[in-house]
Amino acid sequence: VRARGWEVAEDEPAFVLPDLAALAPRATELQLRVARSQADADAYKTLTATAFGAPPEFADLIVPSVSLVLDPLIDIQIGSLNGVDVAAAGCSRSGTTAVLWGVATLPAHRGRGYGDALCRAVLCSAASRGCTHAALRSGPKSVPLYERLGFRYVCQHRTYAA
Repeated sequence: VRARGWEVAEDEPAFVLPDLAALAPRATELQLRVARSQADADAYKTLTATAFGAPPEFADLIVPSVSLVLDPLIDIQIGSLNGVDVAAAGCSRSGTTAVLWGVATLPAHRGRGYGDALCRAVLCSAASRGCTHAALRSGPKSVPLYERLGFRYVCQHRTYAA
């Protein structure tokens, strides 16, 4: 692939969680809500763009419209404190596999277990809908969170671009 002019666009560790049934919800001070409206999709876009330090156009690639949050195979949950959205996570389902993505916590609220609580919320929801295991790709900062949840490293996931 590289000999034909393609370059590595992403090179991230990939993880699996072999048994979703072993994962339990976590009590949290966050008020959790399932994204079900355009306002929720917009809140998720704003939160992820801010948390990832990315331009708003980047978030449009993750959640382009309300149709995605209404898809029965997608679960996006947002956590708020006193009415302010501070963390979120998304999960899609493919057969019995839950794919975790878009886990974000605003910088001022990191280190309080909010990412853990949101991951558990979307993964437990996926388990209740028939998923038996989970997968994800991770940036280096999030690896400890996913390992604490029980995810195990399996390989590097490379995305190539022409």
